[in-house]
Amino acid sequence: MCRIEYEIPEAGNVTIKVVDIIGTPVRVLMSDHEKAGKYFIDLNEESLRQGKYYYKIYLNTLKNGSVENTDKNLITTGQVKL
Repeated sequence: MCRIEYEIPEAGNVTIKVVDIIGTPVRVLMSDHEKAGKYFIDLNEESLRQGKYYYKIYLNTLKNGSVENTDKNLITTGQVKL
């Protein structure tokens, strides 16, 4: 199991996506509203092949409720190796 630690600078909708080495999405780990603060989430490796993966964490603070996961909403990325 891999643990991903991250920090949210302000309250909003947080989405954490896992992509493969060529950028194809393989899993959404979380999509929920969070308050500002430090968090962690565990990546269960059982259903993924061994290899390198990347995670992308998006923060959307739009008040109208729409969710847009674009580079402007990307707050951090990282790599995990299974």
